[in-house]
Amino acid sequence: MRRHFWLGFLALSAAVLRAEEPTLEQRLKALEDRLAASPVLAVGPEGVAVKSADGQTTTKLSGDLQADGRFYFSDDARSFTDTFLLRRVRPALDVALPGAVDLRVQANLVSASPSLDDAYLDIKPAPGWRARFGRFKAPFALETIQSSARLVFVERSLASGLAPVYENGLGLYRDFPAGRGLAAVSYGNGAVDGASADAEGAERKDVSVRLWGTPFAGGSFKTLSVGVAATHGREDGTTAAPRLPSFRTEGQNVFFSYKADHVAAGDRRRLSPQLAWWMGPMGLWAEHVTARQVVRSTVTAVAVDLTHRAWQVTTAWVLTGEPRTDRGVKPARPFDPRRGGWGAWEAAARASAFRADKATFDSGAADPDQSAAAARAWTGGLTWYWSANAKVQLNLTRTSFDGGATAGTDRRVERAFFTRAQVSF
Repeated sequence: MRRHFWLGFLALSAAVLRAEEPTLEQRLKALEDRLAASPVLAVGPEGVAVKSADGQTTTKLSGDLQADGRFYFSDDARSFTDTFLLRRVRPALDVALPGAVDLRVQANLVSASPSLDDAYLDIKPAPGWRARFGRFKAPFALETIQSSARLVFVERSLASGLAPVYENGLGLYRDFPAGRGLAAVSYGNGAVDGASADAEGAERKDVSVRLWGTPFAGGSFKTLSVGVAATHGREDGTTAAPRLPSFRTEGQNVFFSYKADHVAAGDRRRLSPQLAWWMGPMGLWAEHVTARQVVRSTVTAVAVDLTHRAWQVTTAWVLTGEPRTDRGVKPARPFDPRRGGWGAWEAAARASAFRADKATFDSGAADPDQSAAAARAWTGGLTWYWSANAKVQLNLTRTSFDGGATAGTDRRVERAFFTRAQVSF
């Protein structure tokens, strides 16, 4: 009797335990619930992204690295340095937050003191609208606002020397439907030509406006985009901080600068018509920049209104036939010899020029024995795209000058060879 009791007790206990054990279906359901509550990690060509379980927040890590070489062929005096350098090392963080709010921070770690390129907050009050606060590129020149990782050449042209780069302030952007264009206006600490605004700018501000669009809906001109941009502000310099620009060649050598006893002293205006046209494997970019600035002598107190001009025309042809866009080239067969992939090849040519206002020298604002009145650059390039994320560039450039040397002679022609190996993601 006792034996039967214990056997029954054990059988009942086993049945209860089996009833308490989760079934396979229950275990799978629990696992699915845990996965649904976990962040989603994605790793791809555009970076590393983590999305929250509810899909409301996305954090993305990206960046680019440019390893360059600079070599000069016409430098008998050895005043320029042949060198290898890291041109840019820029990690970036992008965060999409709930409530249509985006954050972007990008630092450049190359210089002795690391600097911030982008550091801004975007608020999207309605579809197609963005209000931007922080540090960002001024909406002005075509070549300047293009990402450094997507440039056709290693360095920007002479035209970009007249354009502002980064500014601190606020902006309002309107993206037209179907990618047909963009309207932008910004208000911020103005920057001198070819430079970025300081973190603590002058009391007066600059206004920038840019309109960009594709006016033709069909035919051969459907990929033609045209635009115009302008800035207006006031700059008042001091002897300690003149707030006047210097202009550089593509080789990053100064060919024009103002005398030390001159400062910015009034209105600063810029205007730039611009266009871009993509035709299958070919691309064309062109812009003209006019920069006007009132300059005053600290010795005589005489002020003069000066207008400098520059332009550039760039054309590129993808030799392997892939489409050319403003985002670069994506090889149909990325570099992988084992699979017969050799990437994509692109040839490019650019002409650019700069001319200073004649009154600059007549008024004594610049020394004709030190600063050139004009510069003309011709650049050719070959780019090997290993993938959408990696490329190797080779550039040859020739820059000639009017004036800029002693006794009214012309500055020596600058011939340079640039290399770049780049990874971006």
